[in-house]
Amino acid sequence: MMAGGAHVPSVELKTVEFILGVLDARASRAVQLRYHGFRVSLEYEPELSVPGVGTFKDVLVITDVYVPPRYRQCGWFRAYLKLCGLLCGDALIVDEVYGPVRDALIGYGFVPVPGDAVMLSKQSPWKASWRPRWHT
Repeated sequence: MMAGGAHVPSVELKTVEFILGVLDARASRAVQLRYHGFRVSLEYEPELSVPGVGTFKDVLVITDVYVPPRYRQCGWFRAYLKLCGLLCGDALIVDEVYGPVRDALIGYGFVPVPGDAVMLSKQSPWKASWRPRWHT
């Protein structure tokens, strides 16, 4: 919660609040965020080793997302990924992603990593710079 117990009015702002809090604490944390039907589960790892890829600092992992039907196919998730990409340290991981969503993320520059996850890395040997293809 914000200072004085103020209500944070969106999943996006709650995400910013979560990241600011974990960066101060420098400890692994998980949170489930909800607002007006949107649900997002996040994990923060101060350091994460990805087998066969490398070790990354200040990693944000999106483990679950629910977008209300009314807001699907409107670009909310893509915009949320942009926000998360700006907030994370070395890497953003989307875990347990399948089908067309996985294909779209790979098209945006994410790469498959062990398990059913995709990752966008700021220090990636696969990318010359940290600028997702959809970040224009």
